[in-house]
Amino acid sequence: MIAESFFLFSLFFHRIVTGVQPCALFSGANLMRADLIDAYLSFADLSFADFSGADLSNIKWNNQTKWSNTINLHEAIGVPEDLQQNPEFATAVAQSEAVSQQQE
Repeated sequence: MIAESFFLFSLFFHRIVTGVQPCALFSGANLMRADLIDAYLSFADLSFADFSGADLSNIKWNNQTKWSNTINLHEAIGVPEDLQQNPEFATAVAQSEAVSQQQE
């Protein structure tokens, strides 16, 4: 189940201006209930990915990680404290929750 959830996305790598850095494109991925513990999400584009029940414990991320327009991000579990304090992440969580409430 974990593998099925995790590999429902297309993964692309490309060069970033600062050198050769992997950049995962998770845009539109179904990450519901995915075990993302210790996942490397630095430089990842997570827009429109569904995080309902996804475990984000101990993930690696940076300021280039794109959290905007995520789905059900407010339902993710194990979110690291420092990530919760990140303004872009906090905005994405609030947006996710607002959209979810509008759909009810």
